[in-house]
Formats: sequence, C-alpha cells, structure tokens
Amino acid sequence: MAEPAVRWESVPVAMGLAVFCNEGMVVLTPSVHAVMCFPKRFPRAVIAMTVYFTANYLLIGVAGDFLFSYLRDAVVASEVTLSFHLTLVHRVAVCLYIFQLLLSFPLVTFTVFASIEQSWLPDAPLTARRVLRAVLVLSAGAVAVLVPRFGDFIAAAGGLANSLGIYILPNLAILKAASLGELQLSAPRRLACWLITGVFGVAAGALATGVSVKHLFS
Repeated sequence: MAEPAVRWESVPVAMGLAVFCNEGMVVLTPSVHAVMCFPKRFPRAVIAMTVYFTANYLLIGVAGDFLFSYLRDAVVASEVTLSFHLTLVHRVAVCLYIFQLLLSFPLVTFTVFASIEQSWLPDAPLTARRVLRAVLVLSAGAVAVLVPRFGDFIAAAGGLANSLGIYILPNLAILKAASLGELQLSAPRRLACWLITGVFGVAAGALATGVSVKHLFS
C-alpha cells in the first residue's frame, strides 16, 4: 500500500518541533541590531536568514521521508543513535544538518548569554563567562542524550513555551501598545497580528502541545 502524502496523525508533533526550531527568531532583537557594523543591512540579513532556515526545514523533511519512509507503523524513537542502514545520502544529510547547527546555535545562544551575563554577571571576567557558556552548552547536550523521548519533550516545549513567546505574547503586546496610542498599526497589520495569535499561537500551539504531551507520557 502506498504511503499517504501527509501523515496527519503526526502533524501536531511536527508542528511542535517546527515551533521549537523557530526559537531562532530571538536573534531578531534590538541588541543584535545595535552591535552590527552595518545596521542598515539588518532587513537584508533577516530575509536571507528566513530563506536559509526555511530551505533547511524543507530539505530535512524531504530527506527524512526519503530515508525513513519504510517505517510504516513505527517512529524514530532514538534521537542520538539511529540504527538505520547508512548510505552516502544519509551521511551527507547528517553533515549538512550539523553544519546548519554550527551556524544557528551560536546565533541563538548569543542573546541568551548576553542577557544572563548582563543581568547576573556584569563584572565577571571573560574567562568566567566563557566557562559558564561552555557548561551551559554541555549541559544542554547532556539533557538531549539522557532524557528519554527527547523529541516528544522538545515538541511539547515548542508547542507551549515557544507558541507563547513567539506568536502570542509579542503580538498581544503590539496590539496593546497600539490600543494605548504608543504604536501606529494599519488595519492589515492589526488583522495579521490577530491571525498569527489565533492560528499559529492558540490553535496550532494548543494542538501541538496536547498531542506532544500525550505522546510524551504514552
């Protein structure tokens, strides 16, 4: 029997994972804009980053379907070691994914480290800051290795926390500022804020969170 084009039963988990991956949007902060050598290039950088990450998401999805579609009634349960037949295509896909992480991980952690160090360690020497960064990175890797069903955990976290932090709260803050007269919003942009909040934030986030939590504890 031919495989369906879309496996609808796994769409909520995929949505949660995609939302979690979109946490890279935190690099779009005023602090990043302020430290750029050429701030006028910020819009161009945003467009390039969006195209690059979107292409990566699509390519990884296609590669995953191409490599593992033979698992008709199973899921990839191990996120660390995959006991599949390794081919040249598989090795290239893994290397490309690692390369993508080498570019994205420092960008995402930059804003996290900058916020923590500015608030808690304003006078700490550079060596102490580097040690803290290394410990945090290694701790994140240890959690990924040791936590069972880490993929479902990430999907649940993405569905809940990132839906709030990326789609719901920022747009509600923009709408609130507009209602107080602190920000000028056109009718289309106001409608877009409500649509993003309702569709991507509330509806998609709730569905992804619910299904991911169910898978996590099943």
